[in-house]
Amino acid sequence: MSSTHTPQSAPNVSRREAVRRMAVVGAGLTAGLAAGCTPLRIGLAMYPHRYDTDPDIGNRVLRAFVTTVIPGARATTPDLIRVYEDDYYPLTPYRGYLIYDLCERADRLFDTKLFSDLDAGQRIRILQDALSADKTTRRLYEGAIFLAQISCYAGIYDDAGGCELIDFHGASGILPLAEQTYPAPERYFARRLTADGNYA
Repeated sequence: MSSTHTPQSAPNVSRREAVRRMAVVGAGLTAGLAAGCTPLRIGLAMYPHRYDTDPDIGNRVLRAFVTTVIPGARATTPDLIRVYEDDYYPLTPYRGYLIYDLCERADRLFDTKLFSDLDAGQRIRILQDALSADKTTRRLYEGAIFLAQISCYAGIYDDAGGCELIDFHGASGILPLAEQTYPAPERYFARRLTADGNYA
């Protein structure tokens, strides 16, 4: 499918800043040149800065991403994408690049500017495309999916809330005793043995 848009130009970066960023990329630079330049793009921030600075685009795209990888998740859940803004986790510096890459693939494969504007089947196709790409891209997406899973299923931002998708009641959801045990649980015990090893 042909596209009529003009490619975004890379932001102006001073030589001094370029050297600093290249030092951050380090050993990944050479590997990046051989594997589609993904580490180079990330290290030099060679993508439009609006993906780092526009919260509307970021929120829409990441909510669409999480609801794609977590079937049944609601896009309106307050903490749905909080994990991608949490400096405790190592993906935060690459959040903007993830948003950019999702949108770039949406544009390339479906001629649609935003990943969030695609339907569920198209979004899945985008993720399949990314997970079959170079090693760095695969690691980025695998990490982002893993963070979505622990954030949603483990309820890391709401200990009491739990997760209804997996019937996890959370820290405050103590079940009645009848739901925690079996009736007559002694039925499931092993048969008793006598002191000499014979069955009683």
